[in-house]
Amino acid sequence: MNDENASGIVSDGGYTENNAQPSAPEGRVKKKRNKPLVEKWIFFACALFSIVAVAGIIIFIFVSALPAFSEAGFFQFIFGTEWDPTRGSYGILPMIVNSLCVTLGALVFGGVLGIFAAVFLVYWCPNKLKKAFEQIIDVFAGIPSVIFGFFGLVVLEPILRVFASDDTGFGLMACWLILMLMTLPTIAGMSKNALKSVPESYYEGAIALGMTKEQAVFTVMLPAAKSGIISGLILGMGRAIGEAMAVIMVAGNAPVFPTGLFTNIRTMTTTIAMEMAYADSTHRSALIAIGFILLIFILILNFCLGLTKRNRVNKGGTRTLKGELGTSPVITYRKKGAFTKVLKYVSFVLSAIVVVSLVGIVLFVVINAVPNMSWHFLFGRSTYSQGTLAPAFVNTLLVILLSLVIALPIGICAAIYLHEYSKPGSKIVKAIRLFTDTLSGIPSIVFGLFGNILFCGMMGMGYSLLAGSLTMTLVVLPTIIRSVEESLIAVPDSLREASLALGASKFQTIWKVVLPQALAGILTASILSIGRIIGESAALIYTAGTAQLMPRAGYMSSGGTFAVFIYTNATEGKVEEAYVAAFVTLILVAIIYVALGLVEYFSKKEKGVKKCKEKIKTAAA
Repeated sequence: MNDENASGIVSDGGYTENNAQPSAPEGRVKKKRNKPLVEKWIFFACALFSIVAVAGIIIFIFVSALPAFSEAGFFQFIFGTEWDPTRGSYGILPMIVNSLCVTLGALVFGGVLGIFAAVFLVYWCPNKLKKAFEQIIDVFAGIPSVIFGFFGLVVLEPILRVFASDDTGFGLMACWLILMLMTLPTIAGMSKNALKSVPESYYEGAIALGMTKEQAVFTVMLPAAKSGIISGLILGMGRAIGEAMAVIMVAGNAPVFPTGLFTNIRTMTTTIAMEMAYADSTHRSALIAIGFILLIFILILNFCLGLTKRNRVNKGGTRTLKGELGTSPVITYRKKGAFTKVLKYVSFVLSAIVVVSLVGIVLFVVINAVPNMSWHFLFGRSTYSQGTLAPAFVNTLLVILLSLVIALPIGICAAIYLHEYSKPGSKIVKAIRLFTDTLSGIPSIVFGLFGNILFCGMMGMGYSLLAGSLTMTLVVLPTIIRSVEESLIAVPDSLREASLALGASKFQTIWKVVLPQALAGILTASILSIGRIIGESAALIYTAGTAQLMPRAGYMSSGGTFAVFIYTNATEGKVEEAYVAAFVTLILVAIIYVALGLVEYFSKKEKGVKKCKEKIKTAAA
């Protein structure tokens, strides 16, 4: 027997496998060599799903928008100033201007609040309060947008009305304040991560040169983290420009140019949300065309985000600062000490505003919901005249189950291909990640349009829970892919090498060794997906519908989830019902974040136990 047959080593995708039967016939060996290719191509097909989804959304939206472009004229559609479907006038320039004004204002308010909150969290927040403050920011991210809009409609609008000259609190200012709170978690989270990634030596060097802590933070650490902060601002901009349900409640209803902070306005997303239910023929095509223009804006923002990531040079502490750590005299920094000290206290004040805002929203919902709660409204029989929350429980559960059943296998397989089978630096892998990020940045209202066109229309599902579930599969897929991939990266390579050395195939190694180690990441992806589905409204209104009845026909029934229930009741004047639904939704969000905390806690605990065992074994050896 020669050395090759004795060892039985067969190469497969960068790993080595030990054949169980080295003396097997040549045909059987070839079959075993080719077998992993089947799983690889399955994983590859799942990874390509993001590209197919994004391309499909763009194509279907564009084709459905063509009748409006051809009738009104592409440039007249974009630069026209009159929107009147009854007269065949389709000009969306005022809506574009309104969307940009709302987005930029929210970015300024939310950017300042988010960046200073991140600075406080990283450098001045006491260790005992740091975890709690991080959870407050995370809870902001988990609150459904429709609750923010409901809060703005009931609380902010009456307050702002006092300062308005035309007795209305709707308009730009109300949109800015609501979107400020909604973009805060994205900007604060990205800024926090960027600040933590700056090498500690920068801070130590600044202190050694005579800077105070405030000077080191605001003149060295913050500029060094600007790339990550800019990425957070771009993501926040995408969130603001694509928001529909919260903005529609506080913006007013006038497709005109803004003339003041309290002018009733209408953005691109609110126009789609307000008119899609009764639009037909050219009017419907024009609304879809607005969605296509909105999609172009989002793609441009994602392209800019890709450029900021590409230009990031802060890797492994090798970046050089441009003058911050030079040989300037200490007196130069001391002259700026008063200003940086003021910035420090500004971060304290703005962080307190974050806490007060969250507590205020929660108390607002709880105080108004508790008196209106009853067993019948929560679990009683729902009718056309008197709706209850019982159908919302069932509809939400059905959408969650089917969405996860479809999205989890696709997302896990895609993540496995990206980390376990792909070659480093592969262009196709870069393309898959780019399209995955693009899919995550598409506004919910665009998902709703796509689902309405494809699932409800072309596939004949109508408004149904099945159409809503398929649409939500696309919405949560990027979250699953990224979360599972991160958990696979955290699995040590030594476990893979040990498994392969013991004779397991690559697929057996992934299935029996890698995936069990990544279980915490899979659970995290599932929990985050559940939270996204519970809080989603725009994508489900135009696919699953708004019916408040039990789904007698199963997934082919139309039905509204919790967020849809809140929106429909709030806009119809049924405020008491909306309060109770918002309260129940907040409880579900809290349960989700408690579950996330438990998963994280037990995951860290398990890793700590494994490290202790490894140290004991090393010491014994």
